[in-house]
Amino acid sequence: MTFTLYRGPGPLLVSVPHVGTEIPQDQRSNLVARAFDTEDAA
Repeated sequence: MTFTLYRGPGPLLVSVPHVGTEIPQDQRSNLVARAFDTEDAA
């Protein structure tokens, strides 16, 4: 796969699919309690 990146006037948005069912222990302190519900990963 190849691509050409052109600078534009806005920020670059990168979307990375993930199952989101496991939150690493070292990241838990950075999240609010609601994030542990992971309702968008069901």
